[in-house]
Amino acid sequence: MPIAATCACGKKLQVKDELAGKRVRCPNCKQPLTIPANQPAPQPQAPASPLGGGMDDLFEEEGFTQRQGATCPNCTREMKPGAILCIECGFNTQTGEMLAGHQTEAERAILGHSLLDKAQSDMATDDELQRKMQNAGMPWWVLLIMLLCLVGLAVMFVMGVNFIKGDPDEEAAVEQVLHIIS
Repeated sequence: MPIAATCACGKKLQVKDELAGKRVRCPNCKQPLTIPANQPAPQPQAPASPLGGGMDDLFEEEGFTQRQGATCPNCTREMKPGAILCIECGFNTQTGEMLAGHQTEAERAILGHSLLDKAQSDMATDDELQRKMQNAGMPWWVLLIMLLCLVGLAVMFVMGVNFIKGDPDEEAAVEQVLHIIS
């Protein structure tokens, strides 16, 4: 069944339904023209309900349904007439507070699993920090150089003290050397 299309220049075209939704060039003005999608035959509409204002189909298409009873202001779930607490989320409609509901064993297991995962990641972080702290400090070769410097200073100190005290045997040897030289 051919599709009727009209170009901006006013030319009326009849194109094959295979071209529905595609762009073609107008044979008259050579401008691009989008062929409209093939529209199905209109179906008879159901009479609109007086409460929906004719939009019931639109709401149902989007997943909304008309609720007759009370609705929880927190989770928008349907509540029984006269109910104060929402059984889905624990919202108290009179006080506006959230109440903690009963947890099943499966929910506790999931919660416990997440706590174990957090503990495992914390332990891994602590191990990494401990490893970094163990490698902190001076390298071994710096400590060796410092030790050698201390030993050298100690030897120089002992030699200086001996020189200042003046060992009698050394003085005699120094006098003999000076006497031989002169």
